[in-house]
Amino acid sequence: MATNPDPITGGIIDSEIVSGKWFVIPNNNDLLPGDGFASKDDAFAFLNDQIAKLNLEPEMAEEFRPR
Repeated sequence: MATNPDPITGGIIDSEIVSGKWFVIPNNNDLLPGDGFASKDDAFAFLNDQIAKLNLEPEMAEEFRPR
């Protein structure tokens, strides 16, 4: 599981207990949620692609990175 409380670029990335597939729930309603990802890296890539579409100023566009 990964979380970021930022209201614009944050969200939750976690895996389903039964299937093990990863999903994304962004905090920003302008970003799409996603599910069915094979890996955490795929889920992060999806969220970061969504963030890139916001065309934010560079200081606001920090990617959501796994820790």
